Amino acid sequence: NNRLEIWNRWGLKVYESLNYQNNWIGENTIGFRIGNENILPEGTYFYKLIVEEKVVFQGYIYLKRRR
Repeated sequence: NNRLEIWNRWGLKVYESLNYQNNWIGENTIGFRIGNENILPEGTYFYKLIVEEKVVFQGYIYLKRRR
């Protein structure tokens, strides 16, 4: 019973998942898009993992793409 939320550095939510299973691959599911792509650009993103309506983990990650 958990929810993961991820925001970009401008505070726009780009991802949300109920019952998250550690399967986020740097794609957005909410609003923010570059062209028709769901792939988010490299950069800093902020996250919050909520379990049973209590924030358990929160912080930031740096999304880096392999070249």
